[in-house]
Formats: sequence, structure tokens, C-alpha cells
Amino acid sequence: MVVQQGTILKAVSTMDMPENVKAQNVWYYKLVGVNPISDEDALDAIQTGVEAFFTDLIAAISSSCTLDDIIVHEWEWDVEEGWQTGRFVGVRVISVTFTGTLQMLPHAVAAVITAFTEAVKRRSRKSVAGMTEDTQQDSIWSGTALTALALAAIQWLSNLVILGSDQLEPGLGGSDGGWWPFLSALVSAIAGSQRQRKPGIGI
Repeated sequence: MVVQQGTILKAVSTMDMPENVKAQNVWYYKLVGVNPISDEDALDAIQTGVEAFFTDLIAAISSSCTLDDIIVHEWEWDVEEGWQTGRFVGVRVISVTFTGTLQMLPHAVAAVITAFTEAVKRRSRKSVAGMTEDTQQDSIWSGTALTALALAAIQWLSNLVILGSDQLEPGLGGSDGGWWPFLSALVSAIAGSQRQRKPGIGI
């Protein structure tokens, strides 16, 4: 199967944490360029992009956390129903070995990266789970952690090149059915929260 030009893809990555907690992040990309691409090429590019994001955070995330997989679907707009999950593109195992050795911060604690579009109210966030105790002091991320998060943010905002001008552009679908590419990102220096992440429950 192929992904046609202009198609938006929704990818969901899963991290396994201690006490049966799963932390998920959602990634959106639009195929821009000239040619359709194969499902395999789309999966290869997204896997590479997500792994690059987490690779920048290897030392900041506890070794007790492991990446699981990334599941990709086409993301379709319907005038009456809004955005809906469409055709299944595929699934890939994602593999990055985290090396943080100190105790993990509580499950609900997360580093927050916000990506912005040209519309002030259209933005997206990544909540990075599994950060270790030494990445913060008094709920403020260390300089080393902030540098790692900034590098990860750059990975998130970067187009994923398939071949030549055919690329997957990161962004988000708006409530108007339009596509809003990312222009910039901000890493919060203050530790954030993903409150549903508690031992035994939550993503």
C-alpha cells in the first residue's frame, strides 16, 4: 500500500514504565513533496524520527523504562465527525536503551515540550516521562536536562526526509480541518505533570 501526497499520518509511541504504567505520545506528520510513498518508507521514517527524539534523552530517562512500539494510521478529516483514525499503515518496534541510573521521579512527573504554529492557539505538547532524580533540583530541570530536551525538540520539529523533496512534515490538524506545521518549540524549565500516570493505571 502507499501513502498519497497530502495525507496526514498519526503515530502513537508507547513507553513501558515500572508498576505497569504506559506513557504514550502522539505524533502527526503530513506527506509533502511530489510522489506517493510506500507504507514501509513511511514507517521507516517515523521510526527513525521517534528514535532520534528519545536518543537525545537517553541519559535523562531511567533505565527502568523501555520503549515499546509505534503504531501508525492515516488521520482523516470528516466535516461532520471531525478528525478520525483511518487506514492502518503499520507498527514498528522502537528501540532506544535508556541509561539513567538514579531513581525515577514519580510517574506523574514529566518534562514538557510545547510546539507552536503560526496560529497562537494551535499548539502541541510532548510530555516526556521517566526522568531521573538527578535531572532536576527543586522541580527545576538541570542545564544538562534542558539541553537534552532542546535537542529532542529540534528532532520533533524536523522534517523526516523520504527521498528528495518527499518528506513528512510535523505539525497538527486544526479543528477547522486544516494542517498547521510547527514553527518553533519551547522547553519548560519547570517540571510538569501528567496526572493520569499512576502506578498500575494511566498512559
